[in-house]
Amino acid sequence: NAHDLFLTGGILYEKIGDTISSKSYFEKSLKICNSVLDTMKANNTNYIFLSTNKAANLIMLGDTVTANRTLKQVHDALPNEGEFANAEKKYILSFMNKNKIEMIEKILLNPEKDIK
Repeated sequence: NAHDLFLTGGILYEKIGDTISSKSYFEKSLKICNSVLDTMKANNTNYIFLSTNKAANLIMLGDTVTANRTLKQVHDALPNEGEFANAEKKYILSFMNKNKIEMIEKILLNPEKDIK
């Protein structure tokens, strides 16, 4: 589905100052994320990854309110116990309340965790 490639491409375009191309890439990535998430159950192993990438796209498109709402819903749906749940909750929280610059730094400096 290549949503992650469009997100990465958008980040790279944003980094070099080509905001017209970056917006197009973020919109394509968001469209793919939304279409997959619309048919995916929350217990799917890729749900958290797709939801966080959806939120990253929303942040890069300037919609931090919807991004934070999306992240909060995923965070709150996770169980409160267990090492995996705690790690995933921490991961989700690391995306919340970020602006574009912080999101670019987060994704570019920690690609092995944020972009799979």
